[in-house]
Order: sequence, then structure tokens, then C-alpha cells
Amino acid sequence: MLSNKNLWVVNRQGGLEFGLRRDLMEQEYHADSVWERPSAAIAVMLLCGTLDFVLFKQLFASFLYDHVLIQWFSITGLLVGYDLAPIYLGIYVRKRNQGFRVSTWLIGLLIFAFLLALSGNVWLRLELRDVVLPASSGSGTSLLGTVVQEEAAVNPAALPYAIFAAALPVVTSLVSFAISYITSNPLKGRLKTLNAAQVALEASAGQLEAILAEYEEDPDLTGRLTAEDDEQYETELGMTREQAVAYCDYVRQRIKERLGDPAASNELSKDSRQALQSLFERMEEVEDAVKAEAA
Repeated sequence: MLSNKNLWVVNRQGGLEFGLRRDLMEQEYHADSVWERPSAAIAVMLLCGTLDFVLFKQLFASFLYDHVLIQWFSITGLLVGYDLAPIYLGIYVRKRNQGFRVSTWLIGLLIFAFLLALSGNVWLRLELRDVVLPASSGSGTSLLGTVVQEEAAVNPAALPYAIFAAALPVVTSLVSFAISYITSNPLKGRLKTLNAAQVALEASAGQLEAILAEYEEDPDLTGRLTAEDDEQYETELGMTREQAVAYCDYVRQRIKERLGDPAASNELSKDSRQALQSLFERMEEVEDAVKAEAA
């Protein structure tokens, strides 16, 4: 829905700009919902990456507690396979579906990276399920009154949790792939760029046509523009001369203060405007002579 705005604005060059078409173009290419905006997609992807990070941190910290650097490298490798690969896969699949030329081996490479991360995570989860979720231990008393430590051989929740922890990153990867596929729309982006360029070119063409029409309607355009330039020149010339007189008065005042001689101060206090005016007239004569020789 259009907001109440002025139908036109005046640009720096004094021309009129009509922004209605540009506003309509922005609304046409606007996201259909808040969840399809890039900011929302990035937030959801970060959430998925955070969930994967927590699970991978728990996995590697259970048996690599003495090797922190190896933990971080292992976590980063799985995050690349589980999160970055699906995101780029969604972008390239969307491009291919829209008719762009996308290399098949590149898509296959991303799928292969995801499958490697998936297989490695599943294998570690199943093999180390008792390490990640160890069996609970308890204590009892024998007939002789001694305390006997009792340990369960296997934690019954280890295998179900291993399967759950191995499946959850797959869910986040699928969500990342879907969001990347939905929000990535290269064809729409290129159409918007071309449409914006078309609007800008048509607006510039309209301004040029208006200027040409104004030139054609003015029978004495050259004379009017020349008169305006001459008038502006005389105004600037007068301002420059007045500034020169002000500088001259300032310099004479500083010289008087420096010398401190009454006779010199009396001489310097005389009005120099007439002398400067003569100098200006002489400069105009020299300038006219130079123009005449050049002609």
C-alpha cells in the first residue's frame, strides 16, 4: 500500500523527479512475508548452526577433552558439511531450476560433502554412544557390611539418544537448504536490477526531452543565456573587487600598527579605492587587448 508522499521532488539540478514508479517497483519485488526476508533467513540459519554446534561440541568433548584444538577443528568441519553445504546447495539448485548454467559436478560435490559429514557423525554417535551418555552407577551394601560399587553395563538411553543426536543435524540441514532455496532468487534479482536501470534511463530521457523542448520553445535562448552569464560575471567581479579593497584596507591597517609612525599612519590612512579602481580599469584594458589579439 502506497504511503502519502509528494508526487514529485526537485533534484539538485532543479529538475522534477517522479518517484511513484520507483516505489511501485520496490513493492513489486518486495518479499511476500517477513519470513522470506534475507534477515529472517540469516537468523534461522544461525539458529540451525547454533543447534548443530551444541550437539557437535557435546560429541567431541566426550572423548577429546584433552585436545581442545582438535575439538574445534572437528566441530568446524562438521558445521561446514552440515550447514554451509546445504545453504550453497539450495542457491545452486534454485539457479539451475531458473535456467542458469550451473555445473553438475559442483552440485554433486556439495551433496558428497554433506553425505561425508552425515556418515561421520552417525558413525561416531553409534560407536561412542556409551561414552557420550555413560551408564549410571550406584552403590550397595554386601552381607559383610562393605560397600559394593554397582555399574550398569549399558545406559538404555544411549542408543536412542545417539540416533536422535545423529538425526537432528539432518533436520537443521534440510531447513537450511529449504530456506536458502526460498530466499535465493537470482532471476528476480537480475530482473529488479534491469527494471531499476530501465526506470532510471527513462527518467533521464524524460528530463533530457524536457530540456530540449525548453530550448526549442525559446527563440532567443543563446542571447538569454549569454546575458545571464554576463550578469553573473559582473556580480562576481564586483564582489571580487570589494573583497580586494577590504584586503587592502586590512593590510594597510596592519602596516600602520607595525610601523607606529604618525606620518606613515597619516599617509596609509588615505583612501586607496581610487587607486585600486584605476588598477582594475587598467587590467580590463589589458584583458580587452588580449581578447582582440586572440580574435
